[in-house]
Amino acid sequence: MAPAPSGPDAWIEPITNVSDFIWGGTWKGEEVIAFPPMTIILLGIGLWMMIGLRFYPVVKLGSAFKGLFAGRKGQGAGEISPFAALSTALSGQVGTGNLAGVATAIALGGPGAIFWMWITALFGMALAFAEGSLAIRYRERTSDGTLRGGPMTYIMMGLGPKWTWLAVIFCLGTLFSALVTGNSIQANAVADGLKELFGIEEAIGGAIVAVLVFVVIIGGIKSIGSVAEKVIPFMAGAYVIMAVTALVLNLGDLPETFGLIFHGAFNPQAASGGFAGAALIIAIRAGVARGLFSNEAGQGSTAIAHAVAQTNDPEQQGRMAMLGTFIDTIVICTMTALVILTVRGDFTAGGEAVLHAWQSDRVG
Repeated sequence: MAPAPSGPDAWIEPITNVSDFIWGGTWKGEEVIAFPPMTIILLGIGLWMMIGLRFYPVVKLGSAFKGLFAGRKGQGAGEISPFAALSTALSGQVGTGNLAGVATAIALGGPGAIFWMWITALFGMALAFAEGSLAIRYRERTSDGTLRGGPMTYIMMGLGPKWTWLAVIFCLGTLFSALVTGNSIQANAVADGLKELFGIEEAIGGAIVAVLVFVVIIGGIKSIGSVAEKVIPFMAGAYVIMAVTALVLNLGDLPETFGLIFHGAFNPQAASGGFAGAALIIAIRAGVARGLFSNEAGQGSTAIAHAVAQTNDPEQQGRMAMLGTFIDTIVICTMTALVILTVRGDFTAGGEAVLHAWQSDRVG
């Protein structure tokens, strides 16, 4: 029998076990259920809302993109423009989940996992629309004149004071998530990249990231929004351009790549050829879980950014919010997946997939 954990591991291990069960359906490394609870909950509610909204996110996607340019100038109460609010939300959505997360989904569930990631994004758009709309519908101005909104606010204002306990739980959960997955993992990825490219030690790289973040956030939401609306479009655009360039260089392989995705999505055995082929159920689970992790639909974190948008139209900001999910998963995650699948190297780990793909001679 393994010795009982001690020190920090004594309280970290139970949290890890619960997290693994909720998101992965495993307990102490052993699979106990096929579909994780959070996957069923978020995907089920997303489907229910998509039907209830009569597929509004899909029908109004074109209108949402038209409003993207109009949203650069705010009209109404708020702190930052609707576009800046979207950029701020995207700054949290776009990250390691769009790179290693996509590669891990492919490594675990085969190319078919990408199809289920797309399905997750479509249902997630309904969740994001609801979050963005509610963030504008239920927000309040504090005593110092600033606007406050997000799930904790629309829980209390929409459901009533008796649900304050749920708002508190959300705040605590979001704080923990922001400090771990939304902060530590991203900062660690940047520090690792600085060391690999320039030989800068991780501690120094982490300090550089901390200083840069401090300079931005010390100015409040207006400073964050101002930086985000400049950096995020450039960052996302540059990545998409590089990915499209790589795909153009391998244009002849794209039909086969899409064939791998659609075949693996419904075939009980995922395609082989270097990928850790898995049963259909694993492909679905990998795609859904990684999709939700990447676009944060249903998590509530993006609603906090959308709540301070300069608009009085909940529907308008709801459309902006659902665009965040679309851009994150349907656009950026797809670019990553197509580049990885086009290269089709001999690898099984997510990190290896990303490195192999972008270092390959086939991408120039």
